[in-house]
Amino acid sequence: MIERPDEFINLLKNRTFKEADRDEAELQQYLAVAMSTLKDSKNASINAHSRYMLAYEGLHSLATATLLHFSV
Repeated sequence: MIERPDEFINLLKNRTFKEADRDEAELQQYLAVAMSTLKDSKNASINAHSRYMLAYEGLHSLATATLLHFSV
């Protein structure tokens, strides 16, 4: 497993974030949502606003999965 980045360690030290239990099923669910929404955001037949919202949701899910991976 990759070590927790210093940036996350600092966020925990200054109590911006709290340490969390890693839940592999939840992590996989966030990754699946990220992959699906990011793929859909590339569909040119969808209007620009909807594509933006899909990309935003995908990035948010990926960021959440990253935090879960490092138990933050």
